[in-house]
Amino acid sequence: MAFGTLQVLDTIGSRKAAASDYLNTYDEAELYLQVQMFLDAHNKLVDMITSDLVVKTTDRLTTWGGNATVDMIDGDQFSRPDVQKMQVSPTTLGFPLYLKQVAWGVTRLFMMNKTVKDLDEILVAIRDADIRDIGKAIRAALFNPTNALTYVDKRTDGATLPLRRLLNADSAVIPPDPYGNVFTASTHTHYLGTASFVAGDLTTGIDTVLEHYLSGEMRIYAAKNLETTIRGFTGFYPYYDARLRLAADTTVAASKSLDMENNLDRSIGIFGSAEIFIRPWVPSGYIFFYNVSAPKPLRMRIRNDALASLHIAAELETFPLRAQFIEREYGISTLERSNGACMLTTNATYSAPSAWSL
Repeated sequence: MAFGTLQVLDTIGSRKAAASDYLNTYDEAELYLQVQMFLDAHNKLVDMITSDLVVKTTDRLTTWGGNATVDMIDGDQFSRPDVQKMQVSPTTLGFPLYLKQVAWGVTRLFMMNKTVKDLDEILVAIRDADIRDIGKAIRAALFNPTNALTYVDKRTDGATLPLRRLLNADSAVIPPDPYGNVFTASTHTHYLGTASFVAGDLTTGIDTVLEHYLSGEMRIYAAKNLETTIRGFTGFYPYYDARLRLAADTTVAASKSLDMENNLDRSIGIFGSAEIFIRPWVPSGYIFFYNVSAPKPLRMRIRNDALASLHIAAELETFPLRAQFIEREYGISTLERSNGACMLTTNATYSAPSAWSL
């Protein structure tokens, strides 16, 4: 990959263009407004894409799992029960904050000689880089089972913050389930492995999450390479192409039809209580389970909405298109540790996908 400021000799795409296609025929301030509209639309789409798993927060520290437990005491008409001390020991959770940048630098001569299409291709490349980066941050927060307890908050005051993952047998307190059953914090984990992927493994993943909640709408996000195997499981009921006429004795998942236009990112059917989705950002061989009705598992730490969006960081406000960077400031980590389980389908012992480990 080449580095350096874009200048007039850089040919992004060789083309013959009409005179009206060149940047120098447009007012630079108006071009900036068009670029900003492009970034605003992109930011809204990113918010929509991430909203099922991620909630924004300005907090950098919070606590989780500090439920007190007491016991009911037998009494009679004269009894006065002893007061039980309700002590809590919640787990402290931190959220990171990073500055993600793409160098954006154009010379005045570039603006005079290049076309609107050249500028558009730069923006599309930056947009795609931003989407990949956010996807990587979400995967790392979910599929990496290792806590990062010594994260240094360099964007603020250098304090050390503990970043924790989904429940991972780290001995941190786990709230009891709605019926009062307790979990052994030193062994209870939501990072599961199986060497022979079968239908029962999907049931195990569903139960691992749902046992922490009174009820819930379960979802399964699976990698594309697992779709054929899942479709063959007993108990899986597929969505069908709406153009098909099915036999009268065919059992179907009737809540929606199968999306035939995007086979990389779609809901494919029902298994047990869960709806199954194929997601392109799930690593090959992995599955993620979560409860839509429970608090979302991840938090995105931001300083404010403006800095958290993809934006032009202009130092020379008169000519913002000649700014040095396009950037976004954010960080993603886990809060609702029980609302999510990850499964590796190729080994009995779970391990993170190395490409996305923190």
